[in-house]
Amino acid sequence: MQATPYKKNINSMILKRGLKKKYISEQLGIRPETLSRKLKAPESFNAIEMSKLSELLKIGIQELDFGVYFYTKT
Repeated sequence: MQATPYKKNINSMILKRGLKKKYISEQLGIRPETLSRKLKAPESFNAIEMSKLSELLKIGIQELDFGVYFYTKT
């Protein structure tokens, strides 16, 4: 699935924030190898991991490209 123009790529946001992938994986409670696999298939992140990632990257969860759509009640 291609990233839509308005969504931010998770991997590039990690690099932009200067965070180490080992640190991210520790914060998510997963192995670095698992993080690498999930970054290649971002739809495999569960809701808790998505939330933690958005906190670590200091960006709204809706702005990150997880390959899923978020709907809000209006």
